[in-house]
Amino acid sequence: MSLTSREIALVVDELQPLVGAFVQKVYLPEPRTVIFDLRQPGKSRLLLVCAETGRTRLHISSDRPPSPQTPFAFQGLLRAELTGKALERIEAFEGERAVRLGFRGKTGALTLVAELTGRHGNLFLLEESQSLRGSAVPNLSELRDNRPGKTYVPPFARESPPDEDLQSRFAPSGEPFAISRAVEALYSQRERRESAAERRRALVRALRTRRQRLARTLDKVHGDLERAGGAQEHRRRGELLKAHLHSIRRGMREARVVDYTEQGPVELRLALDPALGPKENLEREFHLYRRLAAGQQRARARLEQLQAELSVLDEQLAAAEGLSDERLLEQAAPEGPALPRRARSAGPALPYRELVSACGQRIRVGRGARENDALTFRHSKGNDVWFHARGVPGAHVVVPLGRDEALKDETLQDAALLAAHHSEARAQGLVEVSWTRVKYVRKVKGVAGAVTFSQEKTLAIRAEPRRLARLLAQLG
Repeated sequence: MSLTSREIALVVDELQPLVGAFVQKVYLPEPRTVIFDLRQPGKSRLLLVCAETGRTRLHISSDRPPSPQTPFAFQGLLRAELTGKALERIEAFEGERAVRLGFRGKTGALTLVAELTGRHGNLFLLEESQSLRGSAVPNLSELRDNRPGKTYVPPFARESPPDEDLQSRFAPSGEPFAISRAVEALYSQRERRESAAERRRALVRALRTRRQRLARTLDKVHGDLERAGGAQEHRRRGELLKAHLHSIRRGMREARVVDYTEQGPVELRLALDPALGPKENLEREFHLYRRLAAGQQRARARLEQLQAELSVLDEQLAAAEGLSDERLLEQAAPEGPALPRRARSAGPALPYRELVSACGQRIRVGRGARENDALTFRHSKGNDVWFHARGVPGAHVVVPLGRDEALKDETLQDAALLAAHHSEARAQGLVEVSWTRVKYVRKVKGVAGAVTFSQEKTLAIRAEPRRLARLLAQLG
């Protein structure tokens, strides 16, 4: 809930000692929030004026929120016009949730009007003539034309303000800025709760999205496994054709064979490709068997991995929903407001994805052949540890180490598993992974991602679905 008109009047009365202070700096941490750094003899104070929806208020602030990465245009206007000017007056609109802050300097007088009116809250900078110089956001009222260059139209007076607007949750105590401190404490607690709730929603939403995507992949792998289930049928057909190869001729469209089952001999008709000879038809059946059997093995390994990832995600979801507000606020630093896509200035994409091992050391995984080169030879130091699946194409994996930092056993296992997983040998039960210092790795000229290396050690890695799921969950 925003401050009532009665509460605003009490705060304005309490802020009168600030009159005469000079503006040192102006900050806009949010589009409709301004913080004045005011200097008085021997001390400085921060005055916060907020017109954000549901949080409209003004009070002395104990600290300054972080500024956004890209400053708001209104901040530039306020800094240019108000820095160095003296705060000449602070007054409330009679019976309204709005205040005027008057400033005067060598270049004349200006007024900042703060309309603290819920969802239509806004900040307006006025000249002495009441002409509008600018506003924090475009005019939000459909009944008043408060555009730059126009004469400012104040809020329409209310005949009888609602009773709750005449109430106050705060009472003067005689101490300097006591109401300000109470207002700040109230809204600080509320903003922390709202911030924690928003982070919880964002975290749970992201985890649920990943879970849905993972569940769809799991369904596809189940389908692959079902289709690969015909491998044994092709093997049986191959064995039957092999036993009756002497009776098959090129051009035949089917072969009549006898299958000896537990119930006795059964005559079957097996379709043939008339363009192929007997051995070629036989080889085709065994080729289909081997291909489907290999696909079945890969599908089973992938299924086990996905089920482990799904289990980890379920644990993360339960943990996210049970996190306290304090833990949520500790886990992630607040981000600035989202910018339009074209206004974002994202730097060049890194050639690797980074995650953290079970014991807290960083691990970097190359994104592709050219990116592997960049990771190893441009983003790594000589004593960093380099991993690669032995003898097969795959990603470069690097563990960056600080001065005198040792590679920990858990990191060794995690990095080697990632190197095995991001290689063409991932479907095998056992993968050999070589590891050495980056300074012993040499690039093969003309071939992206190809290297030679020495002083290596080799580690045999078996699939560990839960360990892999924990690591892959960090990559999204």
